[in-house]
Amino acid sequence: MLTHRNMVANVAQFEDPNGKFWHKDGGEVLISPLPFFHIYGFTASLNIALFYGCEVVTMPQFDLMKFLTLCRDKKATQAQLVPPIIIGLAKHPAVSEFLPLHLKCITSGAAPLGTDVGKAAAARLGCSVNQAWGASSSFV
Repeated sequence: MLTHRNMVANVAQFEDPNGKFWHKDGGEVLISPLPFFHIYGFTASLNIALFYGCEVVTMPQFDLMKFLTLCRDKKATQAQLVPPIIIGLAKHPAVSEFLPLHLKCITSGAAPLGTDVGKAAAARLGCSVNQAWGASSSFV
């Protein structure tokens, strides 16, 4: 069972004195279609984002066109996503209609992301694509 203390410790583990992932003064806009019943959605998309004072844009379910519209309209700077969505961002032709976006960083989690897909999405969207999955993390 996860306790409140566990969750606070998990958020504290994300603290980086150099501000590696988030600006400490807020100003970031995170978009995330992840469910909060999953630890990735609950911790990364909700608790950590709110700890850093970010605006959090959520979606009740994922729809690519709605996601792209929200990214553009809300000027999302960060996204917490899963590999199937990143594959869509790398390959779906409709994405081109919404470029350029304001995204600076996409974090992929919940399953492994192929390096080739991460690089393709990063090149297409003009942002970094980071992977944090299990006990490993990598950056494209």
